[in-house]
Amino acid sequence: MDMGPCPKFHSLQLRREYEEAKAKGIDNYERELEDAIDRLIGECDRKIGRALKRFEDEDERVAIAISVSEVT
Repeated sequence: MDMGPCPKFHSLQLRREYEEAKAKGIDNYERELEDAIDRLIGECDRKIGRALKRFEDEDERVAIAISVSEVT
């Protein structure tokens, strides 16, 4: 199966620079990616927390409405 040419940009110079930096222990590429992923995870966790809080608040309102309707 022929998928055609690769759509990504390939540069031997950039690859060489990356390999040299990695050999010297200066590569921050993985660390930068990890930091970006950590920020995304934190943002998702905050959104989930807010959604759960709204869900709990709605459950409380429904429970109050049910108890009020049972009393009346």
